[in-house]
Amino acid sequence: MVSNALGRLTVIPLWLLWSLSWMHYALPVFAREALARGWGSLWRVLGVRARVVEQNLRIAYGGDSDESGKTRRHLYRESYASFGRLVFEILYLLGPMKRFVRRSTVLEGVEYWQEAKRQGRGVLFLSSHVGNW
Repeated sequence: MVSNALGRLTVIPLWLLWSLSWMHYALPVFAREALARGWGSLWRVLGVRARVVEQNLRIAYGGDSDESGKTRRHLYRESYASFGRLVFEILYLLGPMKRFVRRSTVLEGVEYWQEAKRQGRGVLFLSSHVGNW
């Protein structure tokens, strides 16, 4: 049933996705996080890829101790929360990504780049990635 719903996502008009991305971006950070966690929770409740998540957590945090089980349960919930955040980050590609990146990143060492450029030297830039991809 869920896979059918996923297949139907392709019929959502681009203007609607664009609008959703900007509406989400306009929310205060706490509201964005709550909405993303809620979206992830919906997928968790629907059991989307639940066996894969459980299997991977069992491989990574094996054992039958109470502590291992507690860790797996916590990470099971958090993996879906992370997925919810990722969905909205991907939506940002349709519009607010440039603003989102400018507001949420810190550029350090610009003076080194400017000096190297002035001297005609090359520069290697290093950056982290957004979400899981």
